[in-house]
Amino acid sequence: ILFQIVLQNFVTNAVKYTQRNREVHVRSRREGGKLIFSVQDTGMGIPVEEQKRVFEKFFRAHNVRKMDTDGTGLGLYISKAIAEKLGGRIYFESTEGKGSTFTLVLPAK
Repeated sequence: ILFQIVLQNFVTNAVKYTQRNREVHVRSRREGGKLIFSVQDTGMGIPVEEQKRVFEKFFRAHNVRKMDTDGTGLGLYISKAIAEKLGGRIYFESTEGKGSTFTLVLPAK
């Protein structure tokens, strides 16, 4: 159930920050003893200078604050805590104006 919260957050963010008629991809795979889930969007992306703060409590990048979207800046903070509690980790790759990919890696138990 906890990993579902993380995936739901990834998907919700991807849809929220991707323009209509653009794509969001959800993937899962098993690599050795790991389960890997990723959500890739073609949305706004995160400015390079703000990427180090993505998992901070209450953080929202300046480019998304300009949009008329809801958000508290807690989703990725909570997601990181959940991933660590489950013995995993999350990470992301992002290019402003092109999109982001958020990945959850968990031990396959």
